[in-house]
Amino acid sequence: MALIDKKLVFSEDQAITSVGTAGSTNIINFGSGYDGFWDAKIADYGKTGDLFLNVRVTTTFTAGATTATLKFTLQDSTTGATGSWRTVFDGRAITQPNLDAGVYLYRGPVPASMRQYVRVLYTAGTTAFTAGKVSSWLAGNAGDV
Repeated sequence: MALIDKKLVFSEDQAITSVGTAGSTNIINFGSGYDGFWDAKIADYGKTGDLFLNVRVTTTFTAGATTATLKFTLQDSTTGATGSWRTVFDGRAITQPNLDAGVYLYRGPVPASMRQYVRVLYTAGTTAFTAGKVSSWLAGNAGDV
């Protein structure tokens, strides 16, 4: 099992049940500053293209209809304010029968050109879920994915 840097976690067991969108519990700020442990600028993360996004189902999704879907979108912003988010990467909509605990919706690289603030936006479509949770985070190398 890989170590996960808490400063690179968007969501940890975040429940997604209502139809519509929900922003990740955390917004990562890649602005100036130091992370304290490694004494390296947080803004240096990803400049070499070595960040990998993980979006994983942690609790199986259930719904009244198997047509219910879940989709994630990686977004960035210069301010982190409502209405300022831009899509960096768009995942595909996955139907409820494919949303079992342990399934990764995505495990792969992210662009090195992201702006200061980054979040994951979840979209539940078609029908509300009665249960289901996800976790999402960035990892520093492919071995952490």
